[in-house]
Amino acid sequence: MKNKQLNCIIFSLLIIIGTSGNKTFASDPGDVQNLQSIPAISADTMSVSMITYTWSYPSGYTEDSLSNFFISFNDDEFYSIDTSNFTDSNVESLNSSLLTIPIDTSSYTDVDIWFHIAAAKPNTIPPYIPIIGSTSSLGPYRIDNVPPTTPMFTALTETNEPTVQLTNIGAVGATKMCYWLSGFGSCNYENINTTATLTLPHEKLTYLINVRFKDDAGNVSNTLSKIINYYTPPDGDTVANVPALNEWGMIMFIGMLLLSSIKCMKKTD
Repeated sequence: MKNKQLNCIIFSLLIIIGTSGNKTFASDPGDVQNLQSIPAISADTMSVSMITYTWSYPSGYTEDSLSNFFISFNDDEFYSIDTSNFTDSNVESLNSSLLTIPIDTSSYTDVDIWFHIAAAKPNTIPPYIPIIGSTSSLGPYRIDNVPPTTPMFTALTETNEPTVQLTNIGAVGATKMCYWLSGFGSCNYENINTTATLTLPHEKLTYLINVRFKDDAGNVSNTLSKIINYYTPPDGDTVANVPALNEWGMIMFIGMLLLSSIKCMKKTD
């Protein structure tokens, strides 16, 4: 009986010694390796609708020795995935066979975003809460997918001058602008300004003025267009001759009045 108890103790010690040297049954899995993204992190604001992340297993682990990965995509640089939050709505569980995932970023607007990931392994002790490794993070990604809004500018609807002034130029969220005439030039962006001068062609026609805006992420606004009529004013020489003819007519009229008055005076005498 004593020998049987001793054998059980020895067997238990062997199991403990064996499993304590096996990393998959020891403490947490550690962090994932080779975490990368496409596109890569940039100091500039990006307009991207999708970011793909890739990684490899924690050192010493394989697909079979892990239960899953936990990921989260949020604006917290120091976010850590652990047993207190792994069931939260902003944490997603991935199968341990996955080593890449695309993240839809189309809804993000002018915000810094971080990607967080942690590996987990099974826990054989009730209540079987997974053993979660260290959180690896990648970021920040400055994402802005919304173009400038409410574009506006003011201009004359008709002119006889070769240049036209654009005023009250602006759009919400814009840092660049361009302006051109349809069929005469193209959009060349410059720093946004509230005023600009546009030179009209020589032909006296109706033209279409276009203004467009862009933000730092490269998002482009709708094009705002207005019609301007470039017309020819009345001929100056012709206009100047009309008063001259009227003056001669007045002189003749006054002369006729004087003659009539003289005749009337003679009859009276």
